[in-house]
Amino acid sequence: MKKHLITIRNLFAVLFVLAFAVVALVLNMKVHPQGVPYYQVVQDRHVGGPFESSGSTSRYALVQALAENGTFYFDKTLASFASPDVGGSDRRYYTIFAPGVSMAGYPLYMLGSMFGYEQFTTYLLNVIFAIGCLALIMAITRRYGLPLSMQIVAGLTYIFATNAVVYSLYLTQHIMSTFCVLAGVLITLYKPNIIRNILLGLLFGAGLLIDVPNAFLMLPIVVYQFFRHFSVTHVKEYFKINMRFIFVAMLVGLIPLLMFFGYYNKDLTGNPTLPPQFVGRTIEVEKTVDTPQPVVKKEAEKFDDVGDNSPFVTRLMLNGLYILLISDERGWMYYSPILLIGIIGMYFVYKNKDLNEILTVPLSVVLINILLYSMFGDHWGGWSFGARYLIPGAAMVALFIPFAIVKWRKNIIMLLITAILIGYSVFVSMLGAATTTGIPPKQEAENLSTKIPYTYEYNYQLIENNQSYSLINTYLLKDTPAKTMWIIESSVITGIIILITGYYSVTMWKRHNA
Repeated sequence: MKKHLITIRNLFAVLFVLAFAVVALVLNMKVHPQGVPYYQVVQDRHVGGPFESSGSTSRYALVQALAENGTFYFDKTLASFASPDVGGSDRRYYTIFAPGVSMAGYPLYMLGSMFGYEQFTTYLLNVIFAIGCLALIMAITRRYGLPLSMQIVAGLTYIFATNAVVYSLYLTQHIMSTFCVLAGVLITLYKPNIIRNILLGLLFGAGLLIDVPNAFLMLPIVVYQFFRHFSVTHVKEYFKINMRFIFVAMLVGLIPLLMFFGYYNKDLTGNPTLPPQFVGRTIEVEKTVDTPQPVVKKEAEKFDDVGDNSPFVTRLMLNGLYILLISDERGWMYYSPILLIGIIGMYFVYKNKDLNEILTVPLSVVLINILLYSMFGDHWGGWSFGARYLIPGAAMVALFIPFAIVKWRKNIIMLLITAILIGYSVFVSMLGAATTTGIPPKQEAENLSTKIPYTYEYNYQLIENNQSYSLINTYLLKDTPAKTMWIIESSVITGIIILITGYYSVTMWKRHNA
């Protein structure tokens, strides 16, 4: 892998890209037309607002419970706000989600409460981690030997040409999960030592606290790192196995967080190995405000680790693969077809014997991510924008987009196709960022009393009607139609990515013909 020196010019370029991403994300954070303070005091769960999904409200309710009451439990008011993703009973309600996102948001809530902007600052959490993901993608692709221009293309494409940009604006787990996975991948690109092993253990533990399925996503990273501590040498007719015991340092990082998670589970469910997510929802509270997701009354679900009640069922896999990869409801190829270029880039790396080792961990993560959620009962992710469960996998694929561009640097037709796919993906993703994540699955949309589309056509209808709660649309440039701002923002982002790609191609052409 070729190493690129860090120059002052490169450093300024990196800082500019990070600053640009921060501005672009913050401009799309959700603000009510009445001003920023509105959501600080009103728990309004209308379509397009920060509280439209219980995936966010349930986590935000835990932030409030920690900050205001010093407890993991909700009173009836908070439980109603967090519903339907609430467990427990008899005034001891709690979020069914793992506590990691809420605990990370707690310091931002306390900071914002000093100025009366606690909701706004708490929701900055995923903006911060999205920028972290951008920086990690650039760091990983740098270790892959790619030039700075291609590092930037990989990072910006992931953040703005996939639904990562949409979920960076809410209080959900996807972006933080991706950060942990990317950080783990970066660690495996360096020689193992005690500090890096401790960090990997911490990342695995943090991933569990963020979302339990992260244990599966990060497993190939940990296993790969573990086996790097073993080496086999051939001595005469024998094989000698050498082992470095510093792999134990991973447990040093993992155990404290694992113990805390056990304490948290025991406090809420009575069993340190039973997360609330596997206990099920309560039927004692209902939402008291509007939300795009209808309340479904049913008895609390209970999932065993294995068996017929498992949330992962192999017979659902074929339909799940269709929904997640190619369907117009959630599919990668429909919402972010630029990822197809990343998949082709993976193939090019696989065919290159000098590079194919770097494919091992990212490809394993992608395959596990896809297979895991293809077996999940709710492939659609409820009312959501794109395949939200595959956001970590999209980051792994985005790492290899530059390899396809490098391969095609002299092929005008393939570069043009790549540019078109970048533009399409950015415009679709920014459409979701400007409007809502609340797109119903097809079978639900067809049975609603008021018909709405089950694709991003719904988002387009909203922006046509000027229904956007983005900061730039509702507060900064409120006299400019939301559709106009969407076109301008998407065009600027697309233009920057394509210009950087073009700059790389022209530079390589000039070098080759010098």
